[in-house]
Amino acid sequence: MASFIDAQAPSVMCVRCKCRRSTIGASENANKSNSVPASPAYGEMFRASAAASPDNSVMFPFEVFCAAFMQDVSPETQKLVYPLLERQPFHTMNESLDLDEWERLQLPSSYVLSKDDLALPPGEFAWAPRFPARLPGAPLIYTPGSHESLLIQPEPLAEALIQAAAA
Repeated sequence: MASFIDAQAPSVMCVRCKCRRSTIGASENANKSNSVPASPAYGEMFRASAAASPDNSVMFPFEVFCAAFMQDVSPETQKLVYPLLERQPFHTMNESLDLDEWERLQLPSSYVLSKDDLALPPGEFAWAPRFPARLPGAPLIYTPGSHESLLIQPEPLAEALIQAAAA
């Protein structure tokens, strides 16, 4: 696996970051302008990071990345990948997505979730069932790995995406 990460991480990470910008969970409550769909601690971390940046973007501290985004790899791999991350626009984390238009289009949808994704830890602020429930009727497809399964578990993730496309 290390050879995959060493050889592919920069290009794969760029794809991942660009995809995330348009899909990372936004607020479920359109009436709350400062709402972040994560725990209050994460919300404060996001707001502080955005306020400290020149462009209202956020970056997770290395310790949070290791514990919640890529906890299923060696420390060496974490140190290799973390510098490749891009800051994320804060608005992708605190503005609501308008799913009415998505629903109106009646596009087929699936929700793919990594089994060990702790980016939003288990409990009240977990990914599931909150986010999949926003796409009523969409199958929930699990794949192994953490939040960064694209880098760590690419084959099973590809299989899950193929399954989602066929659903």
